[in-house]
Amino acid sequence: MNLLHPSCTALLLSAFVAGTSDTESCNTGDHVSALQVSLDTYSDGPHHVKRPQQAQTNSSSHRLFPLLQVAGQVAEKATASAVAQLGSLADLSIGSEEEDFVFEVNKHTPHFGLAMLIGIGSACVVACCFAVRGSIFGGNGADDEEVEHRPYDELEEDTYRLAIVLLVRDGQFLAKGQGASMLRATRIFGHVGLLLVTIVIQIVLLEQIKSLVTPQAVTTIRTAYDEYELKMCGGVENHTSLTVNGKHRCKPQYFQPDVFMGLDDELKADVCNIPFSQLRFFKLVLLIWSLTCIGQIKMCIETFVTLMVATPTCESMVNAVISLEEAEDQRMSRQNSAGSMPDETQREAAATTAEKEGADPEKVIQALTASMKVAIFFTVLLPWFMITCNLLAQGSRWLTATNDFGELILNAVGLEFVLLLKDLVYHTIVAERNKRELKNTKVHPMVKKEPAGYLVFMGGFVWGAVAVLWVYVYIFHLQTVLPEYKWDVHASCTRWLKSLTVKPNLTALRAAGLGSL
Repeated sequence: MNLLHPSCTALLLSAFVAGTSDTESCNTGDHVSALQVSLDTYSDGPHHVKRPQQAQTNSSSHRLFPLLQVAGQVAEKATASAVAQLGSLADLSIGSEEEDFVFEVNKHTPHFGLAMLIGIGSACVVACCFAVRGSIFGGNGADDEEVEHRPYDELEEDTYRLAIVLLVRDGQFLAKGQGASMLRATRIFGHVGLLLVTIVIQIVLLEQIKSLVTPQAVTTIRTAYDEYELKMCGGVENHTSLTVNGKHRCKPQYFQPDVFMGLDDELKADVCNIPFSQLRFFKLVLLIWSLTCIGQIKMCIETFVTLMVATPTCESMVNAVISLEEAEDQRMSRQNSAGSMPDETQREAAATTAEKEGADPEKVIQALTASMKVAIFFTVLLPWFMITCNLLAQGSRWLTATNDFGELILNAVGLEFVLLLKDLVYHTIVAERNKRELKNTKVHPMVKKEPAGYLVFMGGFVWGAVAVLWVYVYIFHLQTVLPEYKWDVHASCTRWLKSLTVKPNLTALRAAGLGSL
């Protein structure tokens, strides 16, 4: 089975060349011709020669070597061009004060971001191509030792998952109509109400941040940058343009970098504390915040897939939850009938079940009714997802408007406190009995068998790529804190900030009669 289709490889390498090469410094024709030669060799190679089964299994990796070799050559030349380009940008943004150099960074930044977008898209194309070719999960020839059998998964402990477990377990108890129904109903309403209170607190905090905190920060940073832009144009109104917010933006041909050193220290401090003035530091802080939020989104999506897709739909909640031992017996019976589970594995599973006797009873959510799935979705999963997405957007805006690098770190920590309020409420308020029931409740996994493959081992990097993509898209396309930002602060502010750390010449000061020994 082929690892990668030639058309997929052609698309990836051409996208890579287009995204990383400069039209004036990189000859894409050489790359395309080299790629075409490789693909012709690949197509005319020993495709039609019949091999034994083992040889066909191992041939896929050998067929990929010429493509990887060409890709390496393309990457080497394109990377050299990109490094040269970035080096020139660094020299321009730090070492020069000429106006055209200052505004040159703004021209190259979208091109560099486009290269990153193409790279992430190419990674998705790789995943799709591997999936189509059947190699992403190891193929049919995967060894049994490389296949992980996942009978059931545990739920992580927080207020959202607790509400789900109590809805299901106490819902089954009420469906049976046995015992203290009022007690079970009280527990459901109490803990679902606790979840709703947590959600309301998060919503109120979000609204207060949006209405009380962020507007002041946005006004401060806009005013400082407006005054900076006007003075860098010599204070002449006709040399500036106005944004949608009525703020000045200096026209490139009138920008005077030498004016910066004559500004008062208060304005220098305000301008040089704009997060965009030190973009590398700000991108790291925003990336950490994005990873925190996207991690919550990932858990929400996984919980949705587990309960809504992987869990079967039943007619009644009476048999929705069964003991782990009973679930293991049913699973082994199904696998015995299918002939897919060896006797040794059966004995190991039985031994594991026997070892757990006498411990807290473990339950498995084997099925859910359609009405219960709807209740879980609208009560737990949808609010969780929407609040996290709102926090990601509002938090990114607040961090962008923070006009102090020390406050930038503190604000990121404060945002995480709002996001993880569900964990604080769970560990502080929820009773230990309810925590044990959540811990001892298992669910169906999203995938029951996981052969060794690229997606299994490396799939988590996709979420990191999503976080990086959000950082780029927000800074260069979505942020409205400083519309039409000119990227003309970094060079001057970097020199000014470095001047603050220069040690004074004490000998010269004493020679001038200042101070004493």
